[in-house]
Amino acid sequence: MPAMSVIITGYFVMSTFELNGLKYQLEDGKVSITGFNSDDTEVVIPTAIEIDGENYSVTSISLGAFQGCKGITSLIISNGIENIGDEAFAGCSNLKEIIIGNRVTRIGSRAFANVSRNSNRTRTEEGLKVVCYATEVPETAPDAFDNTEISKALLLVEDASVNSYKSLSPWNGFGNIRGINDYTAIEGIQSKAIGSKNLFDLYGNRICQMKRGVNIIRQSDGKTKKVVFKR
Repeated sequence: MPAMSVIITGYFVMSTFELNGLKYQLEDGKVSITGFNSDDTEVVIPTAIEIDGENYSVTSISLGAFQGCKGITSLIISNGIENIGDEAFAGCSNLKEIIIGNRVTRIGSRAFANVSRNSNRTRTEEGLKVVCYATEVPETAPDAFDNTEISKALLLVEDASVNSYKSLSPWNGFGNIRGINDYTAIEGIQSKAIGSKNLFDLYGNRICQMKRGVNIIRQSDGKTKKVVFKR
């Protein structure tokens, strides 16, 4: 023992926590999503979160984080996410729409396996729709869409990247691959004004008006809604 008292001061941040139904893990200053505990049908993966007054980037979705979450019908993976882990959304059988931000570089094994198994395409509905804003095709496991009927699904990518996605597996398995601007049937914008305090881009930043691509609206009940703006 030392001859006199020793005082050690410091602080700590919880390494695992839950916020708005999403479970997180903090490691080396970066955050990954590890689970989901909510009845929400529309899920927005944030770009960053605040913990004890500090902002931390959300950069990955861990192994099996949303596996078997059959209640989810719509998913936005914001621009901060770089890695989508193995089986991250496997078994989300009612997922109809997936929007992937522009920074994703890796999509793991069976990440979107057994997705949208209950959606039957009709004359007016495409069934599963995937929008991927990554201009370079992400490193994608061959079985990333295992047992998901992508041959009946629509894939929208940046116009200049269409040929790249058409030439690489498993993306070339999508039945319909189009450029975002070229796709004339994309959802329009309602004419009513939206307060800037409720409007965000895919980075989670507040914006004062609609931008091209996906815009996120936070509704009065706390839920989020997305619209795709084409101009």
